Amino acid sequence: MKTYIITGDPSCFGEGAIYVNCPESFISSFLEECGYGCQECRNYQEVESMSREQVHYFVTEHGTVFNKADYMVLHKELKGEQGT
Repeated sequence: MKTYIITGDPSCFGEGAIYVNCPESFISSFLEECGYGCQECRNYQEVESMSREQVHYFVTEHGTVFNKADYMVLHKELKGEQGT
């Protein structure tokens, strides 16, 4: 699992950047489907690992995409199930 920063032209992409935890094999698919900016202005690069709280999207090994809020809820639910 790698962490990527995705940026683009502010007039198309909007201000700021998004961070994605994603297997390398799914980053291209995520970029096509993410809806941030257009193909011409959008770019990405790998960054150092970040905490779960800093990442906006998580892509599983199976290609399932979670936004941060959904992932944090799922992670807490799974963690709770493992403790019982």
